[in-house]
Amino acid sequence: MRIKQIVMLLIFWGSVEAFAGIQLLLPKDGAVVPILSEAQKRYLGTATEERVAGFDDPAVRARLALIGWNPEPVVFVWSGVDWDTVSAEIEIRRESDGQAVCRENISLRTRNVWPVYNLESGTKYAWRVKIGGEVSPWGHFSTEAGPRLLSVDGVPNFRDIGGRIGMNGRRVRQGLLYRSSGANRPAATNAFSGAIQISKRGQETVCGRLKIKTDLDLRSDKECKGMRRSPFGPSVKWTHIPSGCYHWMTNSFEKDAIAKCFRVVNDPENLPLVFHCISGQDRTGTLAFVLNALLGVSEEDLSLDWEMTVFWNPATGWFSRKLRYEVMLKMFDECFKGSTLQEKVEQYVLSCGISKDEIDEFRQRMLED
Repeated sequence: MRIKQIVMLLIFWGSVEAFAGIQLLLPKDGAVVPILSEAQKRYLGTATEERVAGFDDPAVRARLALIGWNPEPVVFVWSGVDWDTVSAEIEIRRESDGQAVCRENISLRTRNVWPVYNLESGTKYAWRVKIGGEVSPWGHFSTEAGPRLLSVDGVPNFRDIGGRIGMNGRRVRQGLLYRSSGANRPAATNAFSGAIQISKRGQETVCGRLKIKTDLDLRSDKECKGMRRSPFGPSVKWTHIPSGCYHWMTNSFEKDAIAKCFRVVNDPENLPLVFHCISGQDRTGTLAFVLNALLGVSEEDLSLDWEMTVFWNPATGWFSRKLRYEVMLKMFDECFKGSTLQEKVEQYVLSCGISKDEIDEFRQRMLED
């Protein structure tokens, strides 16, 4: 249900009478709520053959970009407010560990409607509202399973690596590894070297809500000329490893970069971590592909994760499935042994100098029990 519709319903219900206890209205208790738009879900649910056939079609890509990158918020609505009170606190906890993922003081001038972005997918939550000395009972809801797109102001193409099913039916953990586009413009293409794109609100999301510790920057030395710290915020450690993508991954420079990136990602002291290039599609998409393949994510979901930049980038010239993604798949097929794509990717990572023990450690950390 859209926020505008909810506000209209509240207006229809009329002003709330004298305070008589807080009632939680939405999400309804036990509800399963979406965190993707209906159009995004339709695309992700499209048959593989149809998706692949239309991916490099400029008209199709233009329509997909119009869908937009932003995920759906979960909208919270409650009643039973004394209008002499002007603020409230909403608290949302993850039920699996009781961790508070959101605790915000809000103005009641919103008519008791509060949208919350960036909840995890396929997850059970409890929520309550406090107003003055009154506290509501806990309400309970779940989010729909699927990929987790994120709303970070000023940084498009931001998403969680986790949420999909990996090897042995174990889901990839959320909240540890993220991928995104760049938070500042590359020095190589902008007269204002490294001009910041992320907003203050976006920095608060990255550092406060997501608690990201490390910014793994995959851009070239030229693109990062003059940079000394992360544009995500002063508390985020900037780690720069120039990297490549696609079929170029077999040369010695790229294999060395993959090994360095893997060891940064596999160090628990660096987590949560976000990795990115400038667009978050090619170098970022290649590293995400390798990491998810190591975790046993299916070929269909590996493809979808790479493709989802279509909600942001309509250009078909470079970001082409035929010219980029399928060429990368052919490289793995021809150069590395294995009965599955995932096994071939593992052989590639081993050839980069990463040990089997390191891969097992990564899987143990990143896959839910």
